[in-house]
Amino acid sequence: MKRKVTRTLALLLMLCMLLPQTALAATTYYIDVSITGPDAAGVERTVSGTSSRYGTLATPLAAEVVTLIHDKYGDLETVYAGTGLREVVDTGAAAFQSGEPSAWDDYVDTYYDSVSNAFKDTLKDKTSTFGDLKVNQANQVTYTTEGRLYTVTITLKAYTTGSGSSGSGTSGKPPAGQYEVVVASEDRGTLEVDRQSSPAGEQVTITGITPENGYILADIIVEDDDGNPVALTLLEDGTYIFTMPESDVSIETVLVADPAVTGIAGRLNTDGKLAYMQGKADGNFYPASPVTRGQVATIFYRLLNDRSVAVQSTFDDVPAGSWCADAVNTLAALGIVKGLDSHTFAPNRPITRAQFVTICTRFAKITAEGERFTDVPETHWAYGAISTASGLGWVNGTGSGLFAPDRAITRAETAVIMNRVLGRSMAGKSYETARKYLDVPETYWAWQNICEASDGVIPQ
Repeated sequence: MKRKVTRTLALLLMLCMLLPQTALAATTYYIDVSITGPDAAGVERTVSGTSSRYGTLATPLAAEVVTLIHDKYGDLETVYAGTGLREVVDTGAAAFQSGEPSAWDDYVDTYYDSVSNAFKDTLKDKTSTFGDLKVNQANQVTYTTEGRLYTVTITLKAYTTGSGSSGSGTSGKPPAGQYEVVVASEDRGTLEVDRQSSPAGEQVTITGITPENGYILADIIVEDDDGNPVALTLLEDGTYIFTMPESDVSIETVLVADPAVTGIAGRLNTDGKLAYMQGKADGNFYPASPVTRGQVATIFYRLLNDRSVAVQSTFDDVPAGSWCADAVNTLAALGIVKGLDSHTFAPNRPITRAQFVTICTRFAKITAEGERFTDVPETHWAYGAISTASGLGWVNGTGSGLFAPDRAITRAETAVIMNRVLGRSMAGKSYETARKYLDVPETYWAWQNICEASDGVIPQ
C-alpha cells in the first residue's frame, strides 16, 4: 500500500503547485501533522511531519494530509509495529485513492471521532483547503484500534519572509550553503527581517516591528531547528540582531495589549525595575512548583498602585498577622480575590490556571475575544476571562488546542503571564547581571521571564 500513490493524488498536488502564487514573496503556508498514541508496549509515542510550503491557501487539505502520512509510512511502521495502526493508515489511503466519491467520507466517519464536528466535516470534504483552517490552531481527530487511543493533530502554519528578500520557489528552500529565516504569522502586528536566508555565523537584522494599534512588543523569540533559543541583541537604533546558527531559525513576536489601554497601568505598578516574585532561601526558584492562593494575593498586593482601602479580616483561615493577611484582605476588599465561602480562603491551596487568569482580568477595564480552547466551552465558568486573556495576548494554551483550566498554575507560568499583563518587554534584553537561580539555567524556556519577575526591588 505504501507504494500505491495514485494518479488522482498526484494530479491534485500538481494542481495546487500550479495555482496562482500571489502571496509567495510574503507568506507561505504548510501543515504540521502528528499521530500520538501507545506503541505495542503501551508507551506513548509520536510521529510527526511537515508538508511542503505553498504560497496559497487554496492547497487541497485532505490530499496534503494523505501525502504527508504516506511520506511518514516507514516511521509509523517502525514506531507502532505490532499495533493496528498500519491497517487504519492503509484503509485510509485506499479510501482516498479509490475514486469513489463517498469512500473517503465514509472512512473518516467510520474511523475518526473528534472534539470538533466542524473539523471532522472539513477533513471529510476533498474540496477543503488550507484556507478552511485557522493559522496555529490545532485541529484533532482521534481513533481507537485494538483498545489503543490515537490522536491525529493537524495544524496550519504560516511563515512570512523578510520584505527585503525575494521568493525562492514554492518550497521556500534557501540557496545552497544558507539557512532559512522564517517569521511566524502574527495577528496583532508585523515583523520584518533584512534577509530570507543566511549562512551560519552572519548577523541577521530585525528591521521593523509594527504592533497593531493598542498592542506593544513584549518579546521576540528566536529559535533554531531544535527549539534552542538564539541570543538576540537590542541595538541603540531600536533594531535587533542575532547570529545565524547552523540551522534554520524561526522568529516569533509576543505582542500584548498595552497596559495603558487595558487599564492595568492605572491599578498596578508596571515599572520594569520592580520585582514581584522571588526565589527561596536555598537559591532555587522552583519554576515547576504550583502557586498558592495566598502567594497570588501577595504578588498582586506588591504591585498595587493604591493600597488605601478599608479592609477587615473576613476569613477564619487568614488571621490577622499571618504572612498573607494584608494581601488577602486588601484584595478581597477590592473585589479582586474571593474566598471558597464567606469564611474560608484556603491560602495554601494551589490556584488553577482558570482562577489565576480570572484574577488578572479583574484588573482590566476592557474585554476581548481570543482563541477558543476545546476544554473551555462557552458554558465554562471562566470562559469570558480566558477568552479575554487570550485576546489581550496574555495567555496561550498548553498545546493541541487545550488550555488546561483546572491544572494548577506553575511559578514559571505565573511569571510569564504577569510580565505580559504588565506589558514588560524582554526583547533583546540582557540578563547577565540579573538574579540567578540554581534550578533555572539559561536554557530553561522561561528563564528570561523569571529574571524579569524577580530581579529588582521587592516592595514592602
